[in-house]
This record gives sequence, C-alpha cells and structure tokens, in this order.
Amino acid sequence: MRIAVCDDNQHFVKELSEMITNTYQSLDLLIDSFCCGEDIVSHYRNGRVVFDVILLDIEMNEMDGLKTAEIIHKIAPDTIIIFVTSHIELALAGYEVSAFRFLAKPLNAPKLFEALEAVKAQMKSEKIIHIKNAEGEFAVPVRDIFFMEAKGQQTEIKTKGKIISHRHNISHYVTELEKYDFVSVHRSYLINLQYVKRFTKQEVILEGNIEIPISRLRYQRFRQQFHHYISMTSM
Repeated sequence: MRIAVCDDNQHFVKELSEMITNTYQSLDLLIDSFCCGEDIVSHYRNGRVVFDVILLDIEMNEMDGLKTAEIIHKIAPDTIIIFVTSHIELALAGYEVSAFRFLAKPLNAPKLFEALEAVKAQMKSEKIIHIKNAEGEFAVPVRDIFFMEAKGQQTEIKTKGKIISHRHNISHYVTELEKYDFVSVHRSYLINLQYVKRFTKQEVILEGNIEIPISRLRYQRFRQQFHHYISMTSM
C-alpha cells in the first residue's frame, strides 16, 4: 500500500508514520511524508507516484486540507483521502471533497488500523485485472481470484468455477497483487489469503480443498503474512 502523510506538525507526521510502519512492517508498504498541502499537490502535478491513500490534516497554513483534497481528486480521482483533524465538526465540509474517513486527534491506533483495513478492502473489491487470450477478453475482479499458477509461458488464473490462461509471467502479478493480500508461497504459485482455510509446512489448503505446495524457503514469510492478515481483518 502506498501511503502519504501530510501535516504541518512534523512530530505528528513522524509519530503517525512510525505507527503505520511498525504495524505493517511485513507488507509491501511505501510511506512518504509532506509538511504542507502545496508540497503534496506539487508531487501530484509533477507526475510522481500516485498514493493509494493520503492521511491529510485539515487545518494547515496557506493551503488547507480541504483545498488540497479538491485539487488532488481532480488529478487522481482514485486516491483515497482520510482526514486527520482536531476539529471533527469539519467533517461535513470534508464529505464535499469525497473524504473516505475522518480520524480525530489525538490518534486512536485501533481506529487508524480499522480505517486502513477498510481502504485495503475497498481497493481489493474495485481492482480488476484485464486479460486477453484466444478465448476473448476478460475483466477479472481480484477479490474473486483463488490463486495463480505458472505453467510454462502461461499463467493460469483460478477463480470460482473458472480457469483463465494468460500469456504473462507470474512474477508480474506478485508485485502487482501483494498489497491486495496475495502471497507467493512457491515460485509457481500466488495465493489469495482470503481463501486460506488451513496450512502445514508442506501445503496450503484453500477453500474447496484446493492444495497448493509451499516452498520450504517461503514458509516463514507466508506464515507471518497470514497471521498478520488474520490479526488485521479480525479487528
């Protein structure tokens, strides 16, 4: 997940960034910080990395958070904005610029992580993979994918009741889908943690009793990510 923190209180920015990093340390995570609305707007206008979510202070000098969010949504309408504020009465104005959530200062850690997990869930529900093969073109929702398997020059994408073959290297999907709770348990397999029912050191059992082998070298990382996924989604 690509996260930006924008606040003119640098102590708060540092505290918030560390809180997120310490909790999501095992995941694919990028955090960047900005001290004012002008800086993050400039970042977007210069065509740099687009963040999945921005934790944005409303009350900042010069350009406030509401104006900042309005400009960013014109440039990158899919960016999710979570306002962090000492004045929750500003929430109504925030909804006019499509705020996803509001978090009150001082920050409550469980509320922060609940909001970030809601962001992940929304991203996953909306993410679509477009596939073209000999059978036609497909729009496959990420949330419906059980696992992917590399077979020669092809990647097979397994959804409920359907297997779609695609001439694409599975390593491409590892990078693209890690932030949507997919884990590479073997060089030939990428699985969706949403469908894991149980596992041993040798295999993962997915919904429908689908057996996926685990590489010995990838077992510990998979185990850590699975337990992290369970701890966050069961909050």
